[in-house]
Amino acid sequence: MTFDSIWKGEVLWRKLFSDVDFLMVASLERFVADLQFNESTSLALLLLAKSLRLNHVALPLIEDEFRRLCEEQLWTYRDEDGDFVLADKVPNLDFVVEGIRAIEALQCGLVERQSMSQPVKIEGSPILISEISEDLAYLAFRRYAYAEEVVAQRLLASAKSVEQLESVTSDEVLDSLKNSILNNEGRLAVKQAIERNLSILTGGPGRGKTTVIASLLFGLRLVGEAKDTKFSVALCAPTAKAAVRMEEAIKGELARAGETWDDLQSFVNIDERSGSVHRLLGIRPDNTKSLRNLDHDFVIIDEVSMLDISLLAKVIEHSPRAHLVLVGDPDQLTSVNVGAALRDIVDGVRSAALPGLVSELVTNYRSIKEIDDLATAINEGDLPKATKIIQEHPGTLRWETTYDSEVAANLAWATELKNTALAYSQSTEKSMEPLGEVLNSRAILCATHVGEGSVYWWRDTISRLMEAEGNNFGQLPVGMPVLVTANEQSAVLKNNERLSNGDVGVVVPGEGANEVLFGPVSSPRVRREAEIGASEPAWSMTIHKSQGSEYETVVVSLPNSNSRILTKELLYTAVTRARKKVVILGSHDALAKAISHRTFRASGLVERLASRAKA
Repeated sequence: MTFDSIWKGEVLWRKLFSDVDFLMVASLERFVADLQFNESTSLALLLLAKSLRLNHVALPLIEDEFRRLCEEQLWTYRDEDGDFVLADKVPNLDFVVEGIRAIEALQCGLVERQSMSQPVKIEGSPILISEISEDLAYLAFRRYAYAEEVVAQRLLASAKSVEQLESVTSDEVLDSLKNSILNNEGRLAVKQAIERNLSILTGGPGRGKTTVIASLLFGLRLVGEAKDTKFSVALCAPTAKAAVRMEEAIKGELARAGETWDDLQSFVNIDERSGSVHRLLGIRPDNTKSLRNLDHDFVIIDEVSMLDISLLAKVIEHSPRAHLVLVGDPDQLTSVNVGAALRDIVDGVRSAALPGLVSELVTNYRSIKEIDDLATAINEGDLPKATKIIQEHPGTLRWETTYDSEVAANLAWATELKNTALAYSQSTEKSMEPLGEVLNSRAILCATHVGEGSVYWWRDTISRLMEAEGNNFGQLPVGMPVLVTANEQSAVLKNNERLSNGDVGVVVPGEGANEVLFGPVSSPRVRREAEIGASEPAWSMTIHKSQGSEYETVVVSLPNSNSRILTKELLYTAVTRARKKVVILGSHDALAKAISHRTFRASGLVERLASRAKA
């Protein structure tokens, strides 16, 4: 019996799996030529295909992980109301393993089995079975198992040896920074960045990660000047917007130390191709293969929690000599693509007890204590503690069970934006600072795009009320925030002059037509209405889009409790965008689900590191 005939006979499968999953398995059956899949083999491969589509690196073959993944994701489908429901007859792991063994028995070159303690080669069968102590552990497409292998090898090698750069030692850099504001955690991070071929700098928002990176660059500049030598550095992030924010933040930290960006580059050459990881590597939409090696002293990657495992592996492969510094918060939302690389790396390094790699910053310099305490309670999954903290600090934290309770406050903010935009146009100084302050004074962050309390619900609500109050309309209403949804393409503009996906500007009156002003406030980027490409109103935005940003007040708008997107990472990311005030909108059930549920991304990296460290 062919896979196609099995598929047509299984009504439930056509609910659980998509056409993409079907096509993936059908192509695998064609790979084995005249051989055919039985029911258990077909099911095993469908589960693998769906797990990849849902951004898991592998299909776990460990009972607890397998059952959790099936019950939460793989064996669910949307009902007539659009809610995810668990289907009957959750598959038995033994039946799935039977299907995997049946593929092996075909001896068709489709699968290969090897121990987690053995290196994964890039060539070989398209599917890899990884085992621990001769027990099946994970089923994965080779390309993703190989990506884990690349990351694991670099981590293991970096933990085993100190590899200082030829022209500088950690003692020299730290001595040059003896008068800096770095605390002991920060100094350790600088030391490890110089001594290890790969190091990881973690910490929540406002912990001083940018200060550490700026201090590292400043220390290199001071040593470079003293020894008349230069260092090469590449700065990058998963998105162009995050890369621009990173550069702006570093410039701000350097300015506080009395250093300018141009002075820094006298002895620390920042690669002009710095920006998104794709741009730095030379990966284009029409060519996904890396075009260049990164032959730098340092490659520093910010917001690594947003980076998928395959792209991280590419950076590692193409930076053999450079000291890689991975910067990010492992508790934030994971990548929108395959894997949860930063969280797996941190967990794996700790599980395998690999020394000298992770520096965690714990001192909070940004948000007030109540917000920090709430974020900690969310991370701990402690609902009673979180609600108690909210109740004890009504001036800073608020939780409402209806969305309408915050409409008036959000409308007042929108009105203030409009009035500030009008004042800007009438001012002779044309300073964007007041406009930037109002724009960043509040953010409405939503978990979903559609439905009550969603991005579109809040945009429609505010737009309708603003129109009723009267507004100055051009193509875009004056005062409206505008979210760019695609990177601006230009052969003339420099990287920091272009608009990036995720940038937010404000519409102001212009001569003849309205204009949109984008930060930074010190040197605004101005575009006429007709020059704005792909964009949308930004009265509200998704929590994903807010990563890396900060606001005075954050309004967190949660969906109903049936939403699968509700996780502690989502709520934590939203709450930690706030400096002074947090308002959570959502039912008790929605808040409870968000705090109790951790994002599950199946991968074998933690086990791969643990088994290799013991070998």
